[in-house]
Amino acid sequence: MSKSMEFHSIAKRDVVTGNSDFELQALKSIETLPLVLPVVRGNAYENMEYYGSKFGRSFDVPYYDALPLAQRRLPGINIQHPYLTISDFLEDKIVKLPSAINKADYFDGNYQSSNGNVEGYLLPIKDTFFDYFTSDYLIGLAPSGKKRLFEIKQVASGVEVSLRVPIKAGEVEYKRIYTLDVKADEQNNKGAIVIPDEDLAVGVFPPVKFALEADAHYRIVILSDHSVNKDCTCACYTNVAGKFVPDYVTRNVDIQEELSSKVYLLDGKSFDFARVSLVSESGKERVGSGLLIPKFKQRAGAASLTFAIDLGTSNTHIEYSSGDDQLPKPFEFNSDQPQFSLLFSTDSAVVMDHIRGEFIPESIGVNANCHFPMRTVLCIDKVNSGRNGTGIGAYEPFGNASPAFMYNQKIVGTKYNEYVPNLKWSQASPTNEQRIKCYIESLFMMIRTKVVQEGASIQQTQIKWFYPISMSAFKKGLFERVWTAAYKKYFNPTGVPTSITESVAPYSFFQKTRSDVTNIVTIDIGGGTTDIVVADTNGVKCISSMRFAADAIFGNSLVSVRNGELNGIIRQCKDDFISKLEGEEELQKMLIKRLLITMVILQRLHLSCFLLLITKRSKQSL
Repeated sequence: MSKSMEFHSIAKRDVVTGNSDFELQALKSIETLPLVLPVVRGNAYENMEYYGSKFGRSFDVPYYDALPLAQRRLPGINIQHPYLTISDFLEDKIVKLPSAINKADYFDGNYQSSNGNVEGYLLPIKDTFFDYFTSDYLIGLAPSGKKRLFEIKQVASGVEVSLRVPIKAGEVEYKRIYTLDVKADEQNNKGAIVIPDEDLAVGVFPPVKFALEADAHYRIVILSDHSVNKDCTCACYTNVAGKFVPDYVTRNVDIQEELSSKVYLLDGKSFDFARVSLVSESGKERVGSGLLIPKFKQRAGAASLTFAIDLGTSNTHIEYSSGDDQLPKPFEFNSDQPQFSLLFSTDSAVVMDHIRGEFIPESIGVNANCHFPMRTVLCIDKVNSGRNGTGIGAYEPFGNASPAFMYNQKIVGTKYNEYVPNLKWSQASPTNEQRIKCYIESLFMMIRTKVVQEGASIQQTQIKWFYPISMSAFKKGLFERVWTAAYKKYFNPTGVPTSITESVAPYSFFQKTRSDVTNIVTIDIGGGTTDIVVADTNGVKCISSMRFAADAIFGNSLVSVRNGELNGIIRQCKDDFISKLEGEEELQKMLIKRLLITMVILQRLHLSCFLLLITKRSKQSL
């Protein structure tokens, strides 16, 4: 009788005696440590202790055991005792991504290519691993110190995943090969590859690690084809508290020919890794899940940054400085330090248009497509399906609403997105107040990301916002309430932002930067108001503000519903402009469509020259 038959013939015993070299060496505190048993026979394990005997080469350990862990019986000796096998740790399917993992911000599974082609995969690790270990441990070396704990390797038949689990006498190595166009079979250790469609993006905003969990505000985005997006999911984990599922909002719930996105909202909540489930429209295996493990950096500091925000009628501008003796700089960032980090790069122009238009561009600055000042326009989903598709809940910043960064450059999702201008002077209503709140909170989320990336303190951040003195007390009170609530939420619960009149702001700048200027007249012609300051060496002598500016010149400021066609200047000039393009039908159509925007731009140029002329003459007369 073989050794295997001898052990199988022994009556069931429920009392464990002796020791086992296969006892799991967990990082976390576990009352009863399970064994980790190898699924391949070999001399690496044959001399290890297995409760009163040597493990040998005769035991058949199953690839999969359906019984709950506490009810399992040890193979070969038939004793009830928890043990783990390969399918407790590795998924039966692996998700192949459109391109390689962004290694700067995410763990790529130590991917190894056999032919030079770099591929990317979600990590096929089951939750069981994290009952005993952390995500940081997965990234490191195996107990032997010679190999990585986890590896993904390209092989001829597909991709091979290796996991080395620490035990009392060293480590147990598990391997599973995943191949294309097959059905997954855990019981026979056969894995399948799931390939989602190319028009796909997964990313996290912001790609930073917060020192305090209360400071954490994240967005996890899954952008994909509308037909499969509703079945894509995300669950988050911390190494201490375990799993939680954040609320999500959806952008585009009804237009099937367009892309759709699910955005998971983590406010006041951090995460160490996430499980993402993606769906393919074809293949023998259409659904697969795997891990996304960020490698975000934390740069805690005590430095204080000051940000000035001019939320104008037409444009919004942000500048910041690190001290009173420092000149302010425009708010900007580049692709080397982005605010929205993609899990993998994409060549899809459609996907990138959606990311730039509905989330955040890869860079903002002088040499980028988007820069401050930018248009004061909010991009929202026309159908607010609410949190988790319930229809309940307001618009969420960088969820189903965001600043329209690419407005007038690239408009995306026109069938399901609405572009909301005139936020500053919109009529008072709960809807409009919510839109203003969403726009301001979006700016704050970008600013606090910049603060962390600069290594400064969130709590010490100062915010200064501007308002025209012609703004009514009621309107100013509304904005003050929104600015203050947002500041307490995103920066300091005991602090308040500073409000400054738009009239005084330019004078304060000249006062600090131009010691040779003693007599000053500043005229700020904006979209909604014109603000004037007259000052001499003793200070401000006169402040004035009026609701007459560029919008009044080319709009119809006397009615609540703006209609450029009713404006006298447009009526006077439109036909003449169009007649000069006779025979150019496409240009005529474009001009008719864009006439108002074009004339506003031209007039702004004239106003700028006019402003310079007035300033120069005022200085001479004073």
